[in-house]
Amino acid sequence: MSLLAPIFGLLGVIVGGFLNAAVTAWSERRKTRFVAVAAACLVRDELLVTDDRVNAALELGRWGPVLDPGLPYASGLWAVEHRQGQRSPSVWLDGRKDLVPHLRRDWQVVSRPYRLIDGLSLRFWVDDPNRGLGEAEREAFSELRAALAEAVAILDRFRES
Repeated sequence: MSLLAPIFGLLGVIVGGFLNAAVTAWSERRKTRFVAVAAACLVRDELLVTDDRVNAALELGRWGPVLDPGLPYASGLWAVEHRQGQRSPSVWLDGRKDLVPHLRRDWQVVSRPYRLIDGLSLRFWVDDPNRGLGEAEREAFSELRAALAEAVAILDRFRES
């Protein structure tokens, strides 16, 4: 009888430890999921703003909406008169680290618009908002819009799941 108390005590400590670990793991998964959903909302909104600006440039037939106010994350595309100014930082820079563990399968699709935005400043150096869009620019903007739509659809599914 005197041996049962320490055995039950030890079992209680072991069971309590497992329960504590399980609750902590569940809580941590919930927390990281919440942070990822918040990042998905912010990145989605940024992508929609980008789509609006690219669409406006296509409709106007000139670079204006892409250069001024500019695309989020497009460090190289600025109207010349704003080069000394400040842009709001892209939410992508912080949000991607929270999204990548949850979007592994779809990561390439979600990150593609940002790779295309980077490519715009390398392929088309321009600082005049009144400069017209050539065929190559129109194709690049259309490709970006398609990538934006795919990324937004994935982020919408993730937020709703």
